[in-house]
Amino acid sequence: MQYLWFDNNRLTALDVSKNTALKELSCSFSQLTALDVSKNTALQNLNCNDNQLTALDVRQNTALKYLYCNNNQLTSLNLKNGKNASLISMYAYNNPNLTCIQIDNAFSPPTNGYWQKDAAASYNSSCQYPNILYVKKGIATGMKNGSNWANAIPELADALKWAYDNQNQWTTTTPLQIWVTGGTYLPQYRYDTFAGPNTTDRFNSFSQVDNVKVYGGFAGNEILLSQRDLKISANASILSGDLNVATTNTDNTYHVIISKNNSNATLLDGFTVQDGYANDEVNKEDFVGINGFYGAGIYNNNSAAQYNNLIIRNNHAEWDGGGMINRNNSNISIKNSLFDNNDASSKGGAIANYTSTAMLTNITLANNKLTTSQVDGVAIYTDGNKTLSINNSILWGNTINNASTVATADIYGNNISIKNSITQSYTTNNNADDNLLNTDPLFVDSNSDFRLRYNSPAINKGSNTLYGASLSTDRDLVGNARLVGTSID
Repeated sequence: MQYLWFDNNRLTALDVSKNTALKELSCSFSQLTALDVSKNTALQNLNCNDNQLTALDVRQNTALKYLYCNNNQLTSLNLKNGKNASLISMYAYNNPNLTCIQIDNAFSPPTNGYWQKDAAASYNSSCQYPNILYVKKGIATGMKNGSNWANAIPELADALKWAYDNQNQWTTTTPLQIWVTGGTYLPQYRYDTFAGPNTTDRFNSFSQVDNVKVYGGFAGNEILLSQRDLKISANASILSGDLNVATTNTDNTYHVIISKNNSNATLLDGFTVQDGYANDEVNKEDFVGINGFYGAGIYNNNSAAQYNNLIIRNNHAEWDGGGMINRNNSNISIKNSLFDNNDASSKGGAIANYTSTAMLTNITLANNKLTTSQVDGVAIYTDGNKTLSINNSILWGNTINNASTVATADIYGNNISIKNSITQSYTTNNNADDNLLNTDPLFVDSNSDFRLRYNSPAINKGSNTLYGASLSTDRDLVGNARLVGTSID
């Protein structure tokens, strides 16, 4: 078959990979969200205008003479096939999110009206398009290759496995993004070998891959990251360690997230991390560098990963770091996140920090616990070897043996900087740090709703400077603008 026309229909997907002799394909005025023509190397005329395409790549189509892809939702258009001089006509207008069209080196598109684009789009021989892999929980249709929402991968575990298998493609300047819809996701691959999938192995973990940025909280129809709305409950992306019996914690995964040897181009943003249970008695000290008694929620080992917009809750460590542990020269940044109801038996019910640097900005740590008579920082323990910085944060209701007024119930350790924050018991004894000691932050509900009441002493108490450059565009965990008025909370 050399000619295929089927304009004006409701098709959302089309597979022409086996029609390698195609010379003309017309699929205009339809509802296609993706189109792969990489196998159609004989293609001369492609009419795919008036669809819902977000990306189009014709690098393999060296015979192409006519291309009409106007009136779509393109964010990337790659024409760099070495034969742009033979492309007589190219229409790409009415793609409002398309800012760069990739063309051949040293090629100047004609100005005779046969090449048309939006004014906001430019021609360039080296466009930097985002690499995006799409994950949609429970999707039953499509090719499941992650190329767009219609062909999304059903499980985050499989997307991370693919990212790991192709990790040489991702760099700090060209990272991979993974966009994840709402739903509850379980780890399905072992950290040490990536063996699997196996949905019951307690050594399973969501293993972060270097230079991969994973974003949760999508509905599954977004074109831009800025369209993600974290305040919609149906969009909540939950990473759960509850592998087996729902009412039994002791069969949960040891660590929900593991980040080892990752750079600061590695990101987890917009997730709930819950139900890790680190009580591995066999591999207490060295499971490929991971201690089975530490870090039930997130385990960082020599990692510089970034964490934004997370809820880390209901994780238990038999020893240290119920919610998170940072070890072996990690350099961690956590922003706009909540640690709630995590516990450990020894140190750091929420966070334990060993020979690592950590920066916590606009964090709430509430209702975390140490379950023994240890007094080594139920909210945060740090060994003091490197700096722990806490800014614009609230530490409240964290308890040791149900007592929140113990001097170390908030933080224990040395080399600590804490500013513009509320603590229940820890103090720097320095008025210039602008902290509030033992001052109720007045949550809407101290057990379940950590928004601030209208008369909270934390309102406008933060420092804009300590937050950073993204203040004007960031949002909080419930989707509101991070900055309201002139000062951050």
